Amino acid sequence: MAKIEITDLQDHIQLDKKLLLQVVRHVMKEEGRCAKSLSVVLTDNRHIRDLSNDYLGRDTITDVISFPLEDPEWPEALNHNNNNGSINGEIIASAERAYHQAQAIHGNPEAELLLYIVHGLLHLIGYDDRTPQDAQRMHAREDALLQQLGFPCVYAGQPSVH
Repeated sequence: MAKIEITDLQDHIQLDKKLLLQVVRHVMKEEGRCAKSLSVVLTDNRHIRDLSNDYLGRDTITDVISFPLEDPEWPEALNHNNNNGSINGEIIASAERAYHQAQAIHGNPEAELLLYIVHGLLHLIGYDDRTPQDAQRMHAREDALLQQLGFPCVYAGQPSVH
């Protein structure tokens, strides 16, 4: 059985851990992957800004950061078409940012936070969003995966913003 650990360090969104696990497992199944060891941390803006500054050299609040825990060549060594790999990594998502973003856009902070988790997981699988074409492909996949679970599309018809 795959080890998926969820740590909730925030008080902005009350998210059912069973739902979060369901979403993570759905994404891995649809991508033909399994979790060797996956940690999902729900945090606040201050914490994710500190991590962004320390590890990415960006003094900014971001929505989600993914850390692979094995391959030093990540993401270049990953190939999202290779479905034999297992995931060993950490996803850190700002529930505070999800809350505020959802209030400004669509009013569903839980769906926004789940979008961040899916985005981070797809990065661990090997998806990239550095170019407009890659971002469009990644966002379409996020929409498709979340729609399969009954959530509305977020990016459909919208320009890529990252």
